[in-house]
Amino acid sequence: MSKVQPKIGRSRNDDTMHYSVGAIIERDGKYLLTNRMKPPPGYASLSGHIDEGENPDVALLREVMEESGL
Repeated sequence: MSKVQPKIGRSRNDDTMHYSVGAIIERDGKYLLTNRMKPPPGYASLSGHIDEGENPDVALLREVMEESGL
């Protein structure tokens, strides 16, 4: 089964860009972060590319589930 390709667009200077979503999740003054296993190293919020034809709200829910299991 092949992975759905990310939604791709063009910037004002005609550079290729991928559309992405990200979530900042806070609860009781604490923030949910992931410790990246791939470069660049460090902590990051949950995020990922929007698949071609995918609604951004659906992409956000999918990425949060894929990256955190929540």
